[in-house]
Amino acid sequence: MFVTPTQTSSPGLRIFVSANLHELAEERLVARRVIQQLGHVCVMFEMGARPHPPQSLYRPYLQQSQVFVGIYHQRYGWIAPNMTLSGLEDEYRLGAGLHPLIYIKEPAPVREPRLNQLLEAIRAGNTHPKTFATLEELGELLRTDLLQLNQLLSTLPPKEPQPAALSSQLPAALTSLIGRDDEIAAVKGLLLQGERLVTLVGPGGVGKTRIAAEVARDLESQLADGVRFVLLSTLSDPALLVPAIARSFGLLESSSRPLMESLIEYLHPKKLLLVLDGFEGVLPAALVVSELLGQAPGLQVLITSRAVLRLLGERDFAVSPLQLPQSGAGFEQLGQSEAVRLFVERAAAVNPGFALTPENAATVGEICRRLDGLPLAIELAAVRSKVLQPRALLQRLSSRLKTLTDGPRDLPERQRTLRDTIEWSYRLLSVQEQQLFSCMSVFVAGSSLEAIEAVCQDEHELDLLEEVSGLVEKSLLVLEQPGLEPRFSMLETIREFALEKLELSGQGSKRREKHAAYYLELAEAANAGRIGPRQMDWLERLELEQANFRAALTWLIANQETPTATRMASSLRWFWDLRGQFSEGRRWLQEALDLPGEVPPLLRADALMGLGVLLWRQGNYVAARPLMEESLALRRAHGDLEGMANALQNLGNLATHLGDFASARAHQDENLAIRRRLGEKSQLADALFSRGNVALVEGRLSEARSLYLESFDAYNEVGDVLGLPFVLVNLAEVARQQGDYPAAQALGEDAQHLAEQLGDRLRLANALQSLGLTARDQGQPEVAEARLQQSLQIYRELGHGLKIGFVTSELGTVMLQKGHLEAARQLFNQGLQTHRSLGLKPGIAYALLGLAETALQEGNLAEAKEHLRSGFPIAQQTTDPLTITRYLETLALLLIHSNPAQSTRLLGAAQAMRQGHEIVLTPAEQPVLQAGLEQLAHLFDPATLEQLKQEGQALDWTVSFLEMLN
Repeated sequence: MFVTPTQTSSPGLRIFVSANLHELAEERLVARRVIQQLGHVCVMFEMGARPHPPQSLYRPYLQQSQVFVGIYHQRYGWIAPNMTLSGLEDEYRLGAGLHPLIYIKEPAPVREPRLNQLLEAIRAGNTHPKTFATLEELGELLRTDLLQLNQLLSTLPPKEPQPAALSSQLPAALTSLIGRDDEIAAVKGLLLQGERLVTLVGPGGVGKTRIAAEVARDLESQLADGVRFVLLSTLSDPALLVPAIARSFGLLESSSRPLMESLIEYLHPKKLLLVLDGFEGVLPAALVVSELLGQAPGLQVLITSRAVLRLLGERDFAVSPLQLPQSGAGFEQLGQSEAVRLFVERAAAVNPGFALTPENAATVGEICRRLDGLPLAIELAAVRSKVLQPRALLQRLSSRLKTLTDGPRDLPERQRTLRDTIEWSYRLLSVQEQQLFSCMSVFVAGSSLEAIEAVCQDEHELDLLEEVSGLVEKSLLVLEQPGLEPRFSMLETIREFALEKLELSGQGSKRREKHAAYYLELAEAANAGRIGPRQMDWLERLELEQANFRAALTWLIANQETPTATRMASSLRWFWDLRGQFSEGRRWLQEALDLPGEVPPLLRADALMGLGVLLWRQGNYVAARPLMEESLALRRAHGDLEGMANALQNLGNLATHLGDFASARAHQDENLAIRRRLGEKSQLADALFSRGNVALVEGRLSEARSLYLESFDAYNEVGDVLGLPFVLVNLAEVARQQGDYPAAQALGEDAQHLAEQLGDRLRLANALQSLGLTARDQGQPEVAEARLQQSLQIYRELGHGLKIGFVTSELGTVMLQKGHLEAARQLFNQGLQTHRSLGLKPGIAYALLGLAETALQEGNLAEAKEHLRSGFPIAQQTTDPLTITRYLETLALLLIHSNPAQSTRLLGAAQAMRQGHEIVLTPAEQPVLQAGLEQLAHLFDPATLEQLKQEGQALDWTVSFLEMLN
């Protein structure tokens, strides 16, 4: 069902755009640009870390839209908790009543199965999607379709506007309005649907007045008696409300009749919109509004206020700051940001030479983020562009309240500086609210009610919930996650003011100490509960509170609270590890360990191990090993079996990566013995997994699979979903090496989907790497390259040195498959450089083998020999059977023409090694080796060929390999 043009929120159509935020970022920008160029309103969400906002947020926007534009490629999207389908599919289903325009990007070699199912449903529903390959094609298709649709809708008869009966006294718009299309449309929609009292609520300077004025301007011609705009911002006496409203209609006081009675009589027959701007100063007079609405049935009231009125039938509409650019956004995306556009326009007004450029765009974006997207703050900052370049202005924004002064003289006095704006709101608070307001400044990026009670409530205080609610209603706190556990936060501009008040009160140290104590207790509770059915709850809780942990650690370290800082940093190590925040975790643990004063030995052991693990994650094995060994020594000295097992496991994992498989086996055997003795299932699952890793790299695939399956069962039993993706990937690795590619593919996809549900980038990268290798081994280089590139990008973002080196070299093998020899050489050299810098023998041997294979394909036999001569001794030290086998086969291919007998012996030895370690020949490897065998078959009769192979199996290859090279 179409919505006629007269019902839209602007001269054009309201168009909802649904597309995966990360995969189709450029396509989203193209859609927005085309829609806006045609004069329509583009509605889309950009919600930071979440691919799609909760259904409760995007449902009303879909309901207010007329057209649904769906753009799809390969990703199905994130499935939120308690949902069975992704936001992408949910948006399509909720938009069923809108006019659909569907565009599918092709080719899509790795389209996810759930997305394929959705596209099949779309096609079956008599929707005719169109395909595109480039951004230009998409833009042209969308432009053509919207022009045709608009032409169709224009044939419907428009609603005849009715002239206004009154002069509105609306403030003239002296500057252009940037953004706010969605807000204006939503508020108009509420009023047109018959809502009689709508309150625009938000902090000072957020743009409530401008939105109200634009709504009134748009509706003026549609109401029989027009609109009336009444400015209340100069009032602080509630008794002056009725005279102010009456005066706007030309009504005068009379000695014979109350003014309220005259006002009601005047308004009773009218059909008009009354706009009351700046109501927070006369809040106690809210019942006046209620009485007017009760006595004048045709009256509608639109209010702007920093606090809701709390009247029956009131619809409060929260006005948020302007849309901010995402961190790391490119030049084009920054130019589309509402906040950036406002800054640029206002800066150009005072400095005509100012423009957004690729050089200053990132700085302007950061200025807008620092100012929370508050229009008033951005406009005050833009004025400074007359004398300050963006970089210099950004440096001065460490103190926003001092910098953002000298607003236009025709603004109300309370809005001429940012401090005046906030001070006005602060003065309207009760004493108890002022105390809570200042205390709330110790929290960063929000807090729970439980945290507020722990930090801000003293023994004899009143019920804190009432005061918190008051600050929310007065727009000094923002309520987040309504319906779930509520969180309360401050805009940073407001928080800076509150911090000043906290210091002036003399309560700063006391509140920060209580803040640190609360978050230490939370960190230790999360650490204790991280294994088990509630681990995801704890992970999400720590994610929410990360900024508060940073604030607490900063204060503890600055005040040299050594034991407390060490306890908190040690308790958070697992979180930093799981979230890939290796550098940040290292910094906090190192700073805690560097503090003066003694800490209990086992606490020091915790911190040393935590620091060692994070160093290892980033590839700093030289620094990590002694820290782990010192931690183990402290555990042994104090008979701490649990701590010993943990240290042995981490040291064993480190030794595995270094290629020291003998040490790895010894550490993991002792670890597993302790874990079986202690009998704790979750820790046993970790030990089984780590022991399985040793079996895997040593080529004992059946043993590895058995250990992984036992580990998988243990993780499931205790509800440890964080351990499952790693086990699934390693089971996929076993299946891949055994040639069971369907199993490897299924296990890798299960790991990928689980990692996506967890929101864990490290586990996601691991799964993508596994899927890339499975595709490579099956001779699917395009799919392999896409998966490995995705994996490498995440590992680079995480700074995971070991994985960066391996995936880079693995991409080299894919380039070899594709015949891109120069690209392969570059990738192998990059991988070699990375692994040499880390001292990782397995990675060095792998990269040198790749360089040898590349040189062999180029026909450069001398270079191939040199790489084999350098790499084979390293491969022998690691005792990795798969890598050693490939070295034997590569040398065999190199010697086919110069020494065919030795070549045959080498192939026989490699064949025996594959059989002994259950290593299959992959479909991608088979053609190359088969061609070599066919050449040898032309040189030797079958009996001789078999005899040479048998001889090869009997040789000592630790000596014979290098002898053959020479």
